[in-house]
Order: sequence, then C-alpha cells, then structure tokens
Amino acid sequence: MAVAFGRRIKENEKSLWFVFGLVLLVLVGVLDYVSGVVLSFSVFYLVPIILLSWFVGRWAGLVAVVLSVLDWYVAPVLSGEVSRRGSLDHWHVVLELVLFLFAIHLTTSLRRTLERERRSARTDYRTGALNSRAFQEYAEREMARAGRNHKPFTVAYVDLDDFKAINDRHGHSAGDLILLAVSGAIMKNVRGSDVFARIGGDEFALLLPECGPDYAPEVLERIRGRLRDELSGGPARVTMSVGAVTFLDPPPSYNAMLEIVDALMYAVKRSGKDAFRHEVYSRGVQTADEAARINRGGARSGPEG
Repeated sequence: MAVAFGRRIKENEKSLWFVFGLVLLVLVGVLDYVSGVVLSFSVFYLVPIILLSWFVGRWAGLVAVVLSVLDWYVAPVLSGEVSRRGSLDHWHVVLELVLFLFAIHLTTSLRRTLERERRSARTDYRTGALNSRAFQEYAEREMARAGRNHKPFTVAYVDLDDFKAINDRHGHSAGDLILLAVSGAIMKNVRGSDVFARIGGDEFALLLPECGPDYAPEVLERIRGRLRDELSGGPARVTMSVGAVTFLDPPPSYNAMLEIVDALMYAVKRSGKDAFRHEVYSRGVQTADEAARINRGGARSGPEG
C-alpha cells in the first residue's frame, strides 16, 4: 500500500476515534447527571480523555477535559442541585483537573515513545530511509492491491558501484555521507505514494505504485540524473547501477520479485556498471528463475541520463 494512502487511512481512523471519544464523553456526562453523585463519578471522565489522547492526540484530550469541566458545572444547574457546589467542590474540580492534565501528559508521552520505537524498527538509522523489513511490508501490500485492481507497479534496485573501494580510499565517514546524499536525493524526487528503502550496505530499493512501463523509465532516469548532480561535488566519483522492472501482474511472492529485480541490476553490473536497465514482467514469465534468466540475457538499456 502506498505511503500516502496509509496516511489517509490513519487520518480517517483518528476522526473515528475522535467521534467515538466524544460520544463516550457525552454518555459519561449523562450518567453523571442522572446519578447526581459528581464527586465519586467524575473519575470515569478519565476513560474518554485517555482514549482521545492516545488515539487522536494531546489536543483532543484537552478538548475532552474542557468539556468535562463544563459538564461538572452545567449538570448541577440542569438538575437544580446548584447548592451542592460549595468551596470543597471547587477544590475537587482543581484536583481532578490536575489529574486529567497529568493523564494527558503521561498518555501522549508514552504514545510518542512507542511511535519512536516503532519508527526505529522500520527505519534505517544511517540514512533515514525505510529498512528492508518495512519495504517488504509495503511491497507485499502493493502486490496484493495490484492483483485486486489490475494496476502495474515498478520496483527499482539502485546499487552504488565500487562502494567498498570508496570506503577504503576515503574512509567510512565519506561513505556515510554518500549514503546520506543518495537517500536525500531520492526522497526529494519521488512522489508521496512511492516507497524508498535501504535494503542493506550500498543497495537501495524504490517501489513506484501504479507506475507503468511507459512512464517508469522516464521517472527513474530523472531520479538517476538528480543523483548524479547530487554526488558530483563529493570527494569521490560515485556511479550507480540501476535495474528496474515494471510488473504488469504481481509476481508469485515478495522473494520472487526481489530475485527478478536483483538479477536485472546484476546484469547491469556485469555489462560495465554505471547504467540503467528496465524490463517488463507479466504472467507470460511463469517463474522467478525464468524471469531472472530472461533479464540476464535480454535486458534492454534505458536512455542514458
């Protein structure tokens, strides 16, 4: 599934949680009004406050707190029990307000910590790109979606040429700067729906949802040209081998997809490096091994950027 599509789903989920939290808050307020026991019942307002803070955000929790405080004062007026609100009740409101604000702070802090841990488990620490595990998740979702909707998608492998020699000659710090430059240049020049990851070492993968065979070479050559411009001012001359496959039909599995694209990228390596090749996969190629053999023997070069 595309990244942008995932963001839209997340926003829709937040909206649903916000509505659910407000409905729950109203139900608690009604029960508070019916029971007439405000001092003992007000603690139940914590439930919607915590839910809204966790699933929507700090601002939603604060909205729930404001509504809860208003309800504490409106309910006695509606029930004709204004006299029960003495000075002790006001102190109680202050104490409950402090408790609720602390609950919001604790909930949102815990959520941020868990989000950081989740991102670090899916992000390459050196470049900020997705890691191979996250890329596999997105790729498998896109394969399933493409199978349902009969839409093509393109996967590209980018491998930096002779990167070990660069590390040996200029040091690992220079190599790290090159990896950062490559990641930054690619991430700046892709769509919000595209998925970019560092697969390992000096290898990167790019998933282009709904990108067909006519458009894919143009997109990838543009990215390759930007990469050349980005890396031209560094201490070492950096070139790259790029293999890209447009899948008109989803391959049998994620590993089969990687075999096909990886084989094409290594075909570029064997033919002299610093080049780009693009192929098309369809159900006419029955197996990943057959696709790899075809790509190794008959891959065509894209226009040089």
